[in-house]
Formats: sequence, C-alpha cells, structure tokens
Amino acid sequence: MKHYLIVNADDFGYSRGTNYGILDSFQQGIVTSTTIMANTPGFMQAVEIAKRHPKLGVGIHLNVTFGQPLGKGYKKIIDFSGNFPALSPTNTSQLIVDEKEMEKELRLQIERVLSVGIVPTHLDSHHHFHKEEDATRLVCKLAKDYGLPIRWGYGLDLPEDIKKVDQLILDFDFTIMEIMNQANAQWDEQILMYIQRIIKEIKMNGWDYTEIMCHPAYVDKYLYEHTSMDKVRAFETAALSHPSIAKLLEKNEIYLTNYQSLKNDGTNF
Repeated sequence: MKHYLIVNADDFGYSRGTNYGILDSFQQGIVTSTTIMANTPGFMQAVEIAKRHPKLGVGIHLNVTFGQPLGKGYKKIIDFSGNFPALSPTNTSQLIVDEKEMEKELRLQIERVLSVGIVPTHLDSHHHFHKEEDATRLVCKLAKDYGLPIRWGYGLDLPEDIKKVDQLILDFDFTIMEIMNQANAQWDEQILMYIQRIIKEIKMNGWDYTEIMCHPAYVDKYLYEHTSMDKVRAFETAALSHPSIAKLLEKNEIYLTNYQSLKNDGTNF
C-alpha cells in the first residue's frame, strides 16, 4: 500500500528570509509544497521563485490575521490602525467574521495570486483562522468557486465535495521547540525519531495522503520584528534538510508529493 506525504511550508511571501528558507527546504530537503501570502512584503519575490521552480507546489495562504489588507474601506475585519487584528492560532476565536468584508478580501488575495500567473494548488489559512465556524463556511465556498482542495484538520466537518487529505500533522513546530529547549539535545537523532513516529502513525492509521505543516525561514529584519518564532523557523530549515529523512521515508514507502502532482495523476484524494 502506497502512502503519500505532502510537506507544506506556510508563509511563502512573508519576507525574503522566509522565501529563501522555503526554497532551500525544497531544494535540499523534504518540502514539496508551500502556500503564498498575497499581502506581505515578500510576495513578488516569492512569485519569482515559484516561477523558477515549477515542481514546487504553490497554494494560497489566506490571511486575515496579519498585516495590511489588499482591499480598502473595511470597517469590521481591521483594527484601529487599518491592519488585520494581530491574532495567533490560539485566539482566532476572537476573529470578527464579517462575511461581506472577509469574502471581498479573500477573493482579492486569490485573484492577486492568479493575476501574476500562479496556478494555485490548494487553500489553507494563516493562523488556521478557517477553523472558526463562520470562516470555515466562507473558505469552503471559495474552495468550491475556484475548484481548489483545502487544508483539512482541527476537527473540521468539511462538505463531502471539498477535496482534502486524510490527516494534517500540526506538531512539527512544537517538536522543534521542544528539541531546542532541551539541554544537550541530540537534535539530529530526535528529528529522525520524530519522523519515525510520523511514519508509524501513517501506517498504523492507514492514511493514504498526509500533510505536514511547517514554517522554515531564515531570520531577517522583518521576521525578527514580527514574530517570536524566528529562531524556531531557522531551526526548522535545518531540520527539514536533514540528509537522512528522505532516505528514511523512501525506505518505508512514504512518497513525497504535493497537491498538484496528485491532481496531475488523477488521484481522487
């Protein structure tokens, strides 16, 4: 039985350092897919990278929790400074989901990606805001309108006609943090142990298609100023390029892929 693994790097376009971290994790590591942010400073550089590397699957990282919106005239989905509210994955329940404003903004983000010649592979969201019930309905509507799969997880009850993988593994970031916080940790051994655990879970549960979410990046000024996870992201970049991981996956018949490759193969995932 074949098992397929998508390794998706979130936040493509966040900054130059993020873009280069994702690129290196693709060229030298196990990253197969990424999702681009349409409203962040590194967007155009990310587009250039994507066009030079067509085997890197590029989806859209919908965003209403960081930075400035693309649209104007919003009243409810921005804060007093005109930016999106600075939320995190743990407090997206505070998100104000004004359907009219949010749909307008998310369509603008999707259309911007399309306008620069990127053919998106799937949708997911920054800080997982689409796990909130009202946002889930809206993002599912957009997924149907644009014919795109959507990242599934968080206990979401998605419609049957929305394409999704069997399982989303969220704890890569947290595993990296745990290793970093251990005194004298043999990080390379622990990374391999983590991958072995994932392989065991995939096989034990019979998941045909699994996605790992990750955030590789190199620390630049913008990243340093806008996230406390800067060091973790740099560590992730190194971890994802560990020379033994790809061999371990291959040995266990776990095949690296992305959403576009699955679509091209006619896979009904």
